[in-house]
Amino acid sequence: FLVESAPRPAFSSRNGISRLTRSPALGEPLAAGIAEQMDHARLMYTARTRAKSLLIETGVRYGRDDPALSAKTVQACVFFPADPVPPSHRYAFTSDIACYRRCPRQYYFLRKMGLPTKPSRAADRGTFVHECLARYYRFMLAYGKKPTDEEVLSMVQLVRDGMVRAGSALTEEDGKHAKEQVLALHHAEPFLPKQITGSEQEVHTVLDHHLLEGKIDLLLEQGKCIVDFKTARPAQEQEEVYRDQLRFYRCLLSSAWREETQNEDTSETERQMLYYTAKEEAEHPKEAFSFPVREREAFLQGIQETVTAIEQGAFS
Repeated sequence: FLVESAPRPAFSSRNGISRLTRSPALGEPLAAGIAEQMDHARLMYTARTRAKSLLIETGVRYGRDDPALSAKTVQACVFFPADPVPPSHRYAFTSDIACYRRCPRQYYFLRKMGLPTKPSRAADRGTFVHECLARYYRFMLAYGKKPTDEEVLSMVQLVRDGMVRAGSALTEEDGKHAKEQVLALHHAEPFLPKQITGSEQEVHTVLDHHLLEGKIDLLLEQGKCIVDFKTARPAQEQEEVYRDQLRFYRCLLSSAWREETQNEDTSETERQMLYYTAKEEAEHPKEAFSFPVREREAFLQGIQETVTAIEQGAFS
């Protein structure tokens, strides 16, 4: 339970504010008011992310002294699922399904034993570009228009600075590489603001008491098109894994695989798209493919078999 009165931001840290105002990394010193707002936002973020399964915020209505949420309302909000899904039964495609299919033993070390992956500059570069594109399309979704070239460059710089502070080994060359990719996409205008339904859209479904979850890079036309950005064209066998990732997302996004019959196939209007952003891809090819409803049951059966193998401990 997080209790805050909107007129009284009482969660500011004097120590935090003093550090903000004198931080040399910020260039010019911040005004005390701005520093206080930033520090307050930071502390509220920390408070909110302490919740494990349920967060309830209470406050005070503007100009009144009674709580915005009554005890009766709070009680009505507090509920727990009858059969919650344990964290160990949650499966994503890239980190679980594809990882296990590539090598069950490696999956055991990475996911069950929790051993860290080897740092990879290539992986950091991919993350860099993806985060820039996520910011780019969140901007378009929020404002209904494209950002300017200057705003795009600012996004790239902010992402790079944040990753470097977090310990990434990105270089100036990596920054240039990402800037070229993002600007090329920006000038190509492959997707219009009015088409965008969601960016970094989280999706999930429960299948036989297992929670399948994922995050879609870009959602277009009310879910009719799913886009996944790839920073480099892979080997042919890996490209099929990429396609399976989008098939997985389609199953999570739509209940068509449970409700529709072959005679009511809506997949003619649904598309899955791989969009390659590598600078070598001069025209940024968009490889779209269909995933008919009649194929989804067999696909999900394959997913279920992989999950069953994981839960049975088949890691040899």
